[in-house]
Amino acid sequence: MAYSLDRIETMEHVLNSMQDNIENLQAALVNYKDKLPQYEALLRYYGSSEYRDDLDAMEQNRLPSNLACGVLTEDAVYNMIFEQKKLLENLLELSLKITQLNY
Repeated sequence: MAYSLDRIETMEHVLNSMQDNIENLQAALVNYKDKLPQYEALLRYYGSSEYRDDLDAMEQNRLPSNLACGVLTEDAVYNMIFEQKKLLENLLELSLKITQLNY
């Protein structure tokens, strides 16, 4: 069987690239996990009387005009929840595929 320098270099690149991807994903997961308490607080806020009070204040133009308040739009929070759900579904699908490849 003949060896191939091109093949070895290509596979070395794949190995290094995958190792970088794993490190990046691990860092992202740690960051995501660290943010879960904040996400839980957002969900509690979104269904709370405080949210409704803040929304009323926005609708009555009582908030400063330069205040970022996308959180008070139903679409912003809903879209983030939906995007997160899609991300988690993709991660689950990828996890199953990688598990099948490795075992």
